[in-house]
Amino acid sequence: MGALCLFGVYAWQQYGEALTPPAAIVYTRAEPLFPPLETVATSEMPVAKTDTKKKTAASAPSSDSKSSAPTSAATTTSAVSTTTTPALPPVTPVPIPVVIPASTTTPPPVTPPPPPVTIPPPPPPPAATTTPPATGEIRFTAYTTGYGWPDNTPPGSDISDPVLHQVAGGTGTYGDPITVAVGHTISLGKDTLDYPKGTKFYIPNLRRYFIVEDTCGDGNTPQNGPCHTGYQGHAWLDVWVGGVGASSSSVLSCEDTITDLHLVIQNPASSYAVTQGPVFGTSCSAQFGESVVSS
Repeated sequence: MGALCLFGVYAWQQYGEALTPPAAIVYTRAEPLFPPLETVATSEMPVAKTDTKKKTAASAPSSDSKSSAPTSAATTTSAVSTTTTPALPPVTPVPIPVVIPASTTTPPPVTPPPPPVTIPPPPPPPAATTTPPATGEIRFTAYTTGYGWPDNTPPGSDISDPVLHQVAGGTGTYGDPITVAVGHTISLGKDTLDYPKGTKFYIPNLRRYFIVEDTCGDGNTPQNGPCHTGYQGHAWLDVWVGGVGASSSSVLSCEDTITDLHLVIQNPASSYAVTQGPVFGTSCSAQFGESVVSS
């Protein structure tokens, strides 16, 4: 714009009123006067080149000033019109990290678990009461065995010295003790029992009362047999187990089961615990050990 003004002043001074006023020169601008800020940097250099051409044309006019002035204006118009704004590179959006604040909700208080409940173990069962010996009682360890219908001599229930029963039997109570056989000696035709017939015993392992009504040992010299001599220094008592109508194997097996060294009470009190019934009924009796329990 400034170059055109200088050219107009110069022409006016040289040619006077004969020159067409500069106002006849039409200036056309393809771009706005103040381009957008983002295009200034890229369009600055092309515009500068166009201005240089305009200044050269103004400083060196040709001999025909009238024809050169419009040419310069046209040239300026063309230079300005063909100037294009270069394409901007694509803008890659920069991701903005989004910070999500932590939850400000206060968690519910943690209730500690209740302490474990200690369940005390159940109290032990009461121990069996051992009853002290009654007046006149004799306590000792004897070797107890059994005999019944299959192995009696002769087989059956015959006994040699009946007291309460005519045949071997009894239920084991104090008033109805079970038959027991003991060792004996035959000398000068006289048969002497190791314990007098009618003697009562109580065996805690079987919880039954017994009475001497039979002898153990056969022949003319039974004193030489084990029932009289004993077992490892202990007296031998052979208790009646019964077994009428049962198989021989079952009865003999029961006899083996009860055979051992056990506590025996001679002349017992009548107050001890009793399991009433034969030693072998439909099965062999339970065993209870050596504790002496009152009923």
